[in-house]
Amino acid sequence: MLAVGGPGPDKIRFKSNDSKTAIWYIGGTPFDHRDPTAPQPDKVFSVGKKTKEFEVVRSLTRENRLHFKCGEAVPVAAKRASRAIVGGYGGGTTTGSTLKFKAWKGGGNGTPPDF
Repeated sequence: MLAVGGPGPDKIRFKSNDSKTAIWYIGGTPFDHRDPTAPQPDKVFSVGKKTKEFEVVRSLTRENRLHFKCGEAVPVAAKRASRAIVGGYGGGTTTGSTLKFKAWKGGGNGTPPDF
């Protein structure tokens, strides 16, 4: 689900075989918080099949990893959910849509990933 690498600054692209795939970073992300298309801390981010590459701006090691949960983005009535990051290919954007995060059993990873 996570692809890292390439010359130059580190970049991360999320991929999935399920168009409903979503992630949820807990407490922080390695991405620029000013980029509205990047996953943001403590918000549901819809991955879909593939996102654009997001530049990593926060230095991380295995000792100070950031955890994210994997699951499914489920639309819900606006009265019952907070705003979420949603979108298809190219990453999400903040919209008026609302999503509920349904975690997959055992789903999750970290940045940087365990290789």
